[in-house]
Formats: sequence, C-alpha cells, structure tokens
Amino acid sequence: SHCSVILTFKANSFMIYQLFQLFQRRSKVLIALLLTVMLFAAFMISPTHAKVDIPELTGGVMDTTGVLSPSEKAEIDEKIMQLERNSGSQLAVLIIPTLADDDIVDYTVRVMEKWQLGRKGIDDGALLLIALNDRKMRIEVGYGLEGAIPDLSAITILNDYLTPEFRAGNFGKGINNAVDAMITKVKGEELPSLANAPLHITKFSNDAGWLNIIFAYLVAGSILLWCAVICLLYTSPSPRDRSLA
Repeated sequence: SHCSVILTFKANSFMIYQLFQLFQRRSKVLIALLLTVMLFAAFMISPTHAKVDIPELTGGVMDTTGVLSPSEKAEIDEKIMQLERNSGSQLAVLIIPTLADDDIVDYTVRVMEKWQLGRKGIDDGALLLIALNDRKMRIEVGYGLEGAIPDLSAITILNDYLTPEFRAGNFGKGINNAVDAMITKVKGEELPSLANAPLHITKFSNDAGWLNIIFAYLVAGSILLWCAVICLLYTSPSPRDRSLA
C-alpha cells in the first residue's frame, strides 16, 4: 500500500543519515555495502526474473506472433466487436510467442486484471490465451461468465476446436471456431441487458504492480541498511579506545 511504501521510505532515510554520519570512519565498509546493494538490484531486475509483458489492449484480437493473416484477424475481431455491441460482454484473444517462465494461470489472471474485460459489477469478460511456441492455451472468464463457460466447457472448446486445427496447421480456423463456440456460450447465458448495464470503456493504469515492486526494493534496502548500521556501530572504536590511541 501507499502507507507501507512511505513508512519504509522514512525508515530508510534515517538509516542513510546514520550511514553518512559514519562515512569518514568507515568509508571502505560503506563502499562495499553500496556495491552489494547495486549487485542485489541488478539481480532483481535481471531478465531471468522478468515477467512476460502484457500488451496494451487495442482490439478484440491481439496477435503478437503474426500467425493470423489480416483477413483472419479482421473476421475474428468483427465477431468479438459485434458481441460487445449487442450484449456488452467482452471477449478478447491474445496470442503470444511464449510464456517463458510465467505460469499460464497467473499470466491470464494478470491479463484479465490489466485489460478489465467485461462490464463493471457484472464481470462478463472472457479471454482466450494462446502461447504459440509453448503449445499452451487457456480460457479465462470473469465470474459473470462462470455459468456460461465453466472449466469443463472451456477445456472442451480447447480440445474440440483449437487442438485439432492447430495440429493440422490451421491456426486461423481453430481460433475462429473457438471464438464462435465461446460467443455461443455467452449468448446462451442470462445476463443483464446492455440497456440496464451499459459498458463503460475507460483507460486505466495498473499501479499496483509498480507499488509492489517499489515496496519490495524498499524492504530489501531496509534490511541491507540495518545490517550496515549494525556493522558500523559494532566496528567503530569507542571513545575510550580513541583516547588511548
């Protein structure tokens, strides 16, 4: 939270002040500690720890691999937009090359949270995710569509429409058929009408993730700074030792 970040920042500021007070007596130790902090920061932001990026939502079909032809993409996108115009329910297709080290469940949830699919208070959004090179796919739905597309139905759509066509190399046909099946399921669900629950499309920024990262860095920095102060205090000569020197 914002309060946690502020409190941690204040504690770190106090520790930094204490470090500078001891700088002249223990400059070498301080430099070593600063190098440790820099190495720790480099380790934390290294590519091996990076999450797969989530693209900005600009259409019903987000193909970052180019596996769909322009006509295939336009056809699927029009079906998705038509569903949105008629019912307010939002469906999106995201095709990425790979999940890398990301978990597919975690990634789809993050995409749903960032894209905010579905109407507020109804949560009638659905996502079809395909990690092409990994040969992984998943359908994630908001709670408003859990009755229309439960887990079993989602698995059936993937197995009956996507998998066979993908094995045959017909990626566009497989995605098109899967989207048709999802749209049919959504249309069969009793949801509030668009007139009673209009769709509000707004841009938003996902600040929570950045706050969590900043907080993690501040906590890690706090631990290192406390260790530095304790180390310097215990290694600094006492007034009696200085007088005898």
